[in-house]
Amino acid sequence: MFLTVLPWTVRNTLVFHHVVLVSTGGGQLVWLATVPFTGGEWNEHAPHYQQVYRPLVQGLSAVEADRRLAREGLHNIVQRPWEYLRLCLLRVPRLWVSGHSNMMVHLEDSSWNYWVRGQYGQALVKIALLLLNLGVVLLGVLGGYLAFSAGAVDIRQASLLTVPIAVKTMIHTLLFAVARYQIPILPFLMIFAAYACWRVHRVTRALVPGRA
Repeated sequence: MFLTVLPWTVRNTLVFHHVVLVSTGGGQLVWLATVPFTGGEWNEHAPHYQQVYRPLVQGLSAVEADRRLAREGLHNIVQRPWEYLRLCLLRVPRLWVSGHSNMMVHLEDSSWNYWVRGQYGQALVKIALLLLNLGVVLLGVLGGYLAFSAGAVDIRQASLLTVPIAVKTMIHTLLFAVARYQIPILPFLMIFAAYACWRVHRVTRALVPGRA
């Protein structure tokens, strides 16, 4: 990975006269995560951006603007820590509560808007996909609880499976969260979900007379 990225890092250093490993944008994410009016989304045409964002970066290069935004974001956290904590908590459902249907053709709008317009088919499909994805997430949480509480699995191996989930959740809770960022860690949740289904199946078989 390092050898792949290195030529681009060298190019950035020569062009910008600063070490930029891959690209700028980290400072923008820090700033976005600390200002409530953005909702975590990047929309430079909104009035708030014209009033707040533009003066911060006016006349600065991409690297200078990114560093300025990072400083402003950290300043916001220090000045308003409880507001930042509130924004972090709001990013948890933003990351996990989704059916990913807004990325599908003819399902880009919200379920509520489809329902209000009488497009019940689209609304029901979106709700079904939401419930399906939430079901996998909740089964994964249940499976993780059962795996660690019952002591029926190797705790060290099970812990390794939780690392990607924990790291991705922490990063996107602190900085920026949209539902698509849960996709790379869904396979790990599905492993725990499968364990939960297996445990439920065992209990069900034990309750049926004549079956063990």
